Amino acid sequence: MLNFLRKLRRENMNSKYLKYAIGEIFLVVVGILIAIGINNFIQGLEEHDDRVRLTKDLIKEFESNQNQIQIVVNNQNNAIYSSFSLIDHMKRYQEAKEDSLRKWSATVGNIWTFNPQNGVLNNSIASGDILLLKSDSLKNLLFGWEGMTRDIVEEQDRLIREFPRVMQVLDRHIQTISAMEYYADKFGESKFPSNYEALMNDPQFENVLAYHSTLLMDHTEELETLKERSLLIRALLEQE
Repeated sequence: MLNFLRKLRRENMNSKYLKYAIGEIFLVVVGILIAIGINNFIQGLEEHDDRVRLTKDLIKEFESNQNQIQIVVNNQNNAIYSSFSLIDHMKRYQEAKEDSLRKWSATVGNIWTFNPQNGVLNNSIASGDILLLKSDSLKNLLFGWEGMTRDIVEEQDRLIREFPRVMQVLDRHIQTISAMEYYADKFGESKFPSNYEALMNDPQFENVLAYHSTLLMDHTEELETLKERSLLIRALLEQE
């Protein structure tokens, strides 16, 4: 009988130790899970802060690009208007006023360049931070942005290379000082007369103007497309 009681006591003690060990293991596992959860939570907060910071910086950068695009488009449109006006008045020179011809000749060369600001975007791509953004559509647009801006720069370089042909004809008939608007008060009137009648009857001038205005329109159209893409990117950034 005593042996039976001792055996029963040992089994009870073993059962108690087993329960204690299981409890300890459970507490350790729970502790590990809590630690992992806290770490993931903190990491999530850090990633959220990084994403918010990146989003704000990208919005500022694209806002700057949009403003620059609009300035270039406005000036290109003025140059296009001047080109069309000069071509139109070549057909009816007698109706043209010299002041208008002077103004159009001065603004036909309004070539403003777009210099994209892509520092934040390029850094985010190089560092991998761009992957913090949630929208796949947004990330795809951002990855394609630099290619679009590169096409714009190539187009405007072609426009700049072509413009000297326009200037060669203008210089043949118009004194640069006479065509100046912003610095007219500094130079005064030229002692050499400008011959607007000869300019408006020069067939080469019509040719170079037509080609120049075509390049201007192509460039402006691409800039408008780029501006729409920029607006879409900003809208998606603001939803992040």
